Amino acid sequence: MLNGVADTLSSIRYADTDTDVFGSLARNVAGNFASQLIPTLGGKVEKTIDDTKRTTYTDKKGKAAKYWDQESKYYQTKIPGLQEAGEALKQSQIPSLQATGNRLALEPSVGTWGEELKQQDYGLGTGGRILNNFLNPLTTTTDTSDRVDNELRALYEETGDNKVLNYGLTASSNQTVDGEKLSPEDWTAFQKGYGSLKHELAEKLMDTKEYDSLSGADKVEIYSKMESFAKAYTQNKVTGKEMSKANQALAENYDKGGIDEVVNTLTGKGIAKSAGVKSNSVAGKSATAAAEKGNLEEAAKIIEESKTLSDYGLSGAGPRATYQKAQQLIPSLTTESFANTYKAIDTDGNLGIKQDEIIDYLNKTHASQAEGQKIWSAYGNSNWKKIPSLADGTWSKKQK
Repeated sequence: MLNGVADTLSSIRYADTDTDVFGSLARNVAGNFASQLIPTLGGKVEKTIDDTKRTTYTDKKGKAAKYWDQESKYYQTKIPGLQEAGEALKQSQIPSLQATGNRLALEPSVGTWGEELKQQDYGLGTGGRILNNFLNPLTTTTDTSDRVDNELRALYEETGDNKVLNYGLTASSNQTVDGEKLSPEDWTAFQKGYGSLKHELAEKLMDTKEYDSLSGADKVEIYSKMESFAKAYTQNKVTGKEMSKANQALAENYDKGGIDEVVNTLTGKGIAKSAGVKSNSVAGKSATAAAEKGNLEEAAKIIEESKTLSDYGLSGAGPRATYQKAQQLIPSLTTESFANTYKAIDTDGNLGIKQDEIIDYLNKTHASQAEGQKIWSAYGNSNWKKIPSLADGTWSKKQK
């Protein structure tokens, strides 16, 4: 009786007008009266026979159509053996029987990480479901927390950012694409694909060596991007909805190299950002490219070098490009040594090296012919029309 009163009050909770209130009350009273034709005992028996939790999700439009479709599905869960019969008919090779099975067997309820939810049986099978349905006065669940849930909870406590909570939810807005609700079958397929992909991405991210070095804010941003990708990718597979350019790029990486490619790409950008390096900078792009190839150690090395150059006041694209060239010509060159030499040559401090500056540097350091050629090649511009030459102990320019 109390359950019926609660249902009646709940039915008018979101009513905006008097008409909505009376309409909701009328549908609820009619539904409660009709449900009396099927005893509660039938539902208990069905939940004991069927180990799968079922959903009454509907794609019907209009309040009345939606209500009665959900009510009819609710009645189906109270008829012993009906779900099992439906599942058996779905396996038939006869189209008409398959269609009947699809109408009888409701879609399974799906958990956060894409898993089908089961009736609580305490690990005892049918015997456990008998105990739960006939002797347990409480509503229990088979949901359990795992390492992903625990990490998200800890990250939320650290940052207080709701994006962390969103990662562990399946928002109802995902039920629609371009204003059209997904069919029950497509909705189930979406939840399974979306949830399982999010979980795989999160576990792979947590297993990377660089994860602990990321700031809380950068972890949140990576989780947010993974959630966006998982949703867009799954919607594309289920409904054909187009993805954004950013998610399309991640999808191509995913199809090419799986979970690793997606996580490496986002982690590389995260490492760069944690180090204060812009993702579209020379260093950021190099680090991301290394991460996309799975070489996270190389990505971290590039970021560390960039930080060192920045500490020396050489954070521009010019010094970074010169450093990359110098490294190729002088493999033993350290970041600190490069920075000191660069600053010694760049006497006007404009982060750009001119021919005269190199000539002056070679004369000041009394560089030998071999040393001068090496410095010219490493720090100079190959497009310059004049190259330095050493004559009588003095360096000067000569035409190529």
